[in-house]
Amino acid sequence: MVPFEIISLPNCQNPKRGFSRRIWTVETLVSHGNPLDKIDFFPVTYSPSMEEDVAVVQNGPSANPCCTEWKRQYLKLHEKYSKLELRRNALREGISMVNEKFDSIEKENKILKQALEGLKLQASKEKDEKEKESTMRVSLENEVSALKAELLVLQQNGNSAAEEADGAVLQLQGRLAAAETEINRLRELLDKEIVRADLEKKNSEKGEEES
Repeated sequence: MVPFEIISLPNCQNPKRGFSRRIWTVETLVSHGNPLDKIDFFPVTYSPSMEEDVAVVQNGPSANPCCTEWKRQYLKLHEKYSKLELRRNALREGISMVNEKFDSIEKENKILKQALEGLKLQASKEKDEKEKESTMRVSLENEVSALKAELLVLQQNGNSAAEEADGAVLQLQGRLAAAETEINRLRELLDKEIVRADLEKKNSEKGEEES
């Protein structure tokens, strides 16, 4: 804020004579209850620096025409300052909104990161489970293949054993048939011997009776 030199005068006709001078800002001047439309401005011809402005709080109307111009310039500066303050406030509000949005985005980003980590863990777990299932499936397939091979061997051995058993049965059946034939032959011979013995016995008894 540009400081202004404040001189309390009953009017602005002669600002050089024996009056107290203080450097105030416009903000301080307004805060002390001086209405902006009651403040006159004029150039300080007696000041070493022509860059200073002198604001005079006047108790009555001013007759100096340059005061009006300085007042107009002040009001213009004040209007610019007010607009600047509005822009600053809007900028502060915008920054605040951006910060709030940034915080919201940060929270959402954190939640998304946590969800992503959860998905990664779940995907890793599912991958491990799939690998275990694949390993178990391969192991079971190998075991089934081994069992099939063993079953095939057993079937082949069973067929061979069955063939051997069939051969043995046929051989036994042949032997049994031969034995039965031999038994029948021996039975016939026995019957013949019995008949012959009976005949001899009868003939012997008959011969004894005749003698």
